[in-house]
Amino acid sequence: MQQSIEKKQQNGNMVTAILFTAIVLISIFATKSYLRKLLHGCCENETSKNEGDMNKTIDKKNYPYCHRILIYGMTCAFCKSRIENEFNRLKGYYIEVDLKNNCAVLYTMRPIVREDVINRIRSLGYHVFKIYAETK
Repeated sequence: MQQSIEKKQQNGNMVTAILFTAIVLISIFATKSYLRKLLHGCCENETSKNEGDMNKTIDKKNYPYCHRILIYGMTCAFCKSRIENEFNRLKGYYIEVDLKNNCAVLYTMRPIVREDVINRIRSLGYHVFKIYAETK
C-alpha cells in the first residue's frame, strides 16, 4: 500500500515537471518573438513582391480626388512600403502612408470605388476602419 502511494506521487511529480517544462519553453519562445517584433518590426524578414523604389514624383494638382483612409494593422516601415507599393504602381493612384497616425492619404485621377480600395488593402493583411473624402 505504501509503495502504491509512493508510485502515484512519483507519477504526479513527473506530470508536474513535464507541464512546468512545457510552460517555461512556451514562455521563452513567446518572449523571444515579442522582443524580435519590438526591435525589428512585424515584417523584418519579409520582402515585398513589388520590391524597389516605387516612390514616384507627383504633382498633386494632377490628382483631383483625395481620400483619407484609416488603416488598422500597420506597425512598421515594411507595412508602410507594402501599401505604398501596391497603390503607387497603379496608373492614376498615389498614396502616402502615415504610420504614426495609422492612416494614408490616397490621391487619384478618377473617383474611387471604395470597395476596391478596401479589398486591395485587405488583400495585404490590413483592415480599413474608414475612408472619407478630403478637400485639397
